[in-house]
Amino acid sequence: MIDVAPLRAARQFLELTIMELWIDYFALGGIQDAKTLAAYLNGDGETSPGDHDAIVQALNEVFIDRGLNHPLDYAMT
Repeated sequence: MIDVAPLRAARQFLELTIMELWIDYFALGGIQDAKTLAAYLNGDGETSPGDHDAIVQALNEVFIDRGLNHPLDYAMT
């Protein structure tokens, strides 16, 4: 199982709502709804490695947009 704690911490650090993250994730091809995304980030659900990486990409893009590094690792590297 993939550790979602870094994703949860990144979302909180970036002060993104679930909906803000979901919009970015969905725009990158994520297929889960916002409720499923929230459950996954809370450790109450599962998703595919590809979907996990779409979440990571969405978060990393926000980090980059804010002039920060992209600290999150992808599952499929």
